[in-house]
Amino acid sequence: MSPTVALLLGLTMAASAPSTVPATAIRLAAMHDDVRSTPDAVVVVRGDRIEAVGSGDGAVPAGARVVDLRPLHGVPGLVDVHTHVTFWFDPHAGTRPSQQLEDRLPAESIVLAQENLRRTLEAGVTTIRDLGAIDYGDVAMRNLVQRGAMTGPRIFASGWAIGSTTSQRTRPVVPRIWPNEVDGVPGVLRLVREQVVAGVDVVKLFASSGGWDDLTGFQNFTFEEIQAAVTAAHNAGKTIAVHSYGPAAARDAVRAGADSIEHAVDIDDETFREMARRGIVYVPTVDHNRHYAESPGVYGYTPEAVARFEPFIARNLETLRRAIQAKVPIAMGSDAVFTMFGQNARELEWFVKAGMAPSEALTAATRTGAALVRQSSSLGRVAPGFLADLVAVDGDPTKDITAVTRRVKWVMKDGKVVVDARSAAGLPRTASAPFRRIVTGFDAAGKSTVVLDGQVPERGRLPPTEQELKEMPFLRLIAGADLWVMPKVPVDLRETRDPIGAELLSYGKAGVQPPRGAVAVETVRYEPGGGYPWHATATLDVITVISGAMELVLDTGSTVVRAGDVVIQRGTPHAWKTVGDEPCVFVSVLADAVGSPVPPEKLLK
Repeated sequence: MSPTVALLLGLTMAASAPSTVPATAIRLAAMHDDVRSTPDAVVVVRGDRIEAVGSGDGAVPAGARVVDLRPLHGVPGLVDVHTHVTFWFDPHAGTRPSQQLEDRLPAESIVLAQENLRRTLEAGVTTIRDLGAIDYGDVAMRNLVQRGAMTGPRIFASGWAIGSTTSQRTRPVVPRIWPNEVDGVPGVLRLVREQVVAGVDVVKLFASSGGWDDLTGFQNFTFEEIQAAVTAAHNAGKTIAVHSYGPAAARDAVRAGADSIEHAVDIDDETFREMARRGIVYVPTVDHNRHYAESPGVYGYTPEAVARFEPFIARNLETLRRAIQAKVPIAMGSDAVFTMFGQNARELEWFVKAGMAPSEALTAATRTGAALVRQSSSLGRVAPGFLADLVAVDGDPTKDITAVTRRVKWVMKDGKVVVDARSAAGLPRTASAPFRRIVTGFDAAGKSTVVLDGQVPERGRLPPTEQELKEMPFLRLIAGADLWVMPKVPVDLRETRDPIGAELLSYGKAGVQPPRGAVAVETVRYEPGGGYPWHATATLDVITVISGAMELVLDTGSTVVRAGDVVIQRGTPHAWKTVGDEPCVFVSVLADAVGSPVPPEKLLK
């Protein structure tokens, strides 16, 4: 036999041989996509693809590894078609988000914004379309995620968002001219082509004013300029998203054949009919204005600016309602920036409020979004041959959309588990961020609220109910540990600077020992003055979990406390800055999510 024949025979045999990649069978109470709901679902995953979807014990392949997520329900990985993932906010820097974005080196933002990637995954979003980043930061993050150097949702990037020199016309001072701002058809064509050469997936065009607390919608580009951008993008094989807060630029963008219209309110009926006829997607982004209105301390908004959001949101919601009635394709776009990541899917609650059934809202966040990024054959459904992007949620999302928007428990992307918060006390975590900051806050009235990763509680956020407290993921500090740490708050705490005691409770099966690791319990008192806008004085207790022993050792080991004791030892005070709306007290816990020994000095960073 000749070497060539032997080689061809070997290749043929290898191609016909059964796959050596092991199968994983994921069991769910039900699996829901826009085609069907499968009860007692079994999703068979092999590698990064879905191999089969069935029901009951008989659908589990022999020899498959079984991941039983019941009683959770499953949905496809969500698609958020409007984010700004490189917009990362440091709450301790003492400056506003927009200033940080301009002052920080792009490379710094790319590294720091991994936190935004993680929070997005924890919201059940496995795919994003990023619509605007300085110096192609989103293109870089896309490439790093694809290479496995970062953990995050897959990214369809736009690079620079193209604006005109009047994009900032409502600002009271003469703005700086950014490299992405041009006038005239030749300038627009040049910038579109520059984005294409840079490797973007989608082009973003600012056709009107509007953004942040600017709720105007003045048209910035003429119809001819918009049409030039659309034609150039399509000729290069790219889609184009058009930003328009007002109806005029939206109307011209639809005439020009844009692929999606972002934000627009008061769109006329004829434009909606044309969008429905041509399949142009409406991305209303209602919820991001809710976020701005509830976070004036973060963004520095005046009471007058905050008051303008409510009527605009009402117009936005009414426009969405009319779009639904006109059968316009609608996709979920959060417009997540800075502190909004992790809330990406809350946009769906507005969709339901505007008249969608929960199942229709789910379609907007899956199949419609997948089609907009041209991935209809691999994303947006749970079906054989599709990428293995699955999300498990607590509750039936076809009956209650908040199962998707607020109760994501488990996320798989490309056949790999990237979030696991299945137990009531489980801590969502990803490989890119082993350390978490879990914060329990108390307002001036002594009511508690819960946030993650050091975010200041948003204005208007309600304290959790007793049932929610039982289900809060912050309760479990070390994955697999037998010890919990719960805040214990004296009545007079708000009048003193005494640290909050931490009550140590034993929980779990008898004989289960905690892993070796360390936990830092930080108590923070916020007071007016001395900071921006509040001064915070913190105390710190470092607790070390000794492997194989039901003991916690404080600091250097001078004090030993056992399960059931109350820790009241004061740590070393230190000052730091943050933002907030009212004086409050926080207990912050820095936890080692992987259970490895961590020196206290590392926890303090």
